[in-house]
Amino acid sequence: MVEQVRENTGRSPEELSADAGYCSKTNLLALEEQEIEAFIPPEQVKHSRWRDEVLAVGEAPALATLRDRMRHKPNTEHGRERYRRRMTSVEPVFGQIKEPMGFRQVLLRGQVRARSLWRFQSAAFNVMKMYRRKRRPGREAALAATS
Repeated sequence: MVEQVRENTGRSPEELSADAGYCSKTNLLALEEQEIEAFIPPEQVKHSRWRDEVLAVGEAPALATLRDRMRHKPNTEHGRERYRRRMTSVEPVFGQIKEPMGFRQVLLRGQVRARSLWRFQSAAFNVMKMYRRKRRPGREAALAATS
């Protein structure tokens, strides 16, 4: 991911957020070596958990392992803010396409066919969002008031 960011922007990221699947000693050490602050949970955690837990104060203990430091981060004020930003990214869209729309697997083989199927599914998702937004009660009155 870091190499792709560099390739696309010509700059190195200061921070990196990723899914629990990317939390490995190799990845964490590589990010630390490149001075990139990582926000990668060591295991899957429900986002609602962070709203209820008490905020931690200060840094993780000096002898904490890399994984323990990653467990500590979401409980700090800065860590919560970073994880909260992650929930507003494109990630929820993938969850919405997978669960309610039932798009769990690609039935066509080959990169070109799979990509076209994904684009069709994404377009259907966007059309549904536009339809629902237009159908919301009171939408016409709100639009008339701003005109």
